Amino acid sequence: MRKSPETSGDGNYTYHYSREERLKKNPRVKAAFYSEDSNCHTLPCFFKRNRGLMFLLIDVLVLLLLFWGYTLFFGTSKNTLEKDGITFSLYAYGAPQGVLVSFILRAEKKPSHPKEEMNTGESILVILHLNGKQWQHSVPIPVQEGSEQALRVSIPETGGKEVLASFSWKGKSYTLSTPIKL
Repeated sequence: MRKSPETSGDGNYTYHYSREERLKKNPRVKAAFYSEDSNCHTLPCFFKRNRGLMFLLIDVLVLLLLFWGYTLFFGTSKNTLEKDGITFSLYAYGAPQGVLVSFILRAEKKPSHPKEEMNTGESILVILHLNGKQWQHSVPIPVQEGSEQALRVSIPETGGKEVLASFSWKGKSYTLSTPIKL
């Protein structure tokens, strides 16, 4: 076997490291990628020439669509709501004597506008719904950042699969729902 400056090996295999020699063996590659008049300077042409990158881009887009679809249908929680720096949460647990319900208000941050300052002693009215019956309770609004107020109620109803809590916050009505955990 003849040895040239760009080859090395034990005599059985030939390795080509010379760019010029590789381009001589495949002139189509040189014409497609290295000539100035190839008109392949746009993004769609780039992906046509590089099939692997095109499939990688399609895979990433499919994964993003799947993630978006999952968060759209399953990612949002129906038992938690965050409005104006206050997080509203609803939990329900089954017990032999009825259902234990917790409605929690947590102040995550201070109000951003001075007009939104809340006074100590303000409360909101919460209406709990289970099996077509309603129970009304008021919960004090937490004023300080990081503080929380909780309403914990034992409802003497058995059965039912879901508890609803309706309340009004700054002129808008909201409803939270949670399944009863056993």
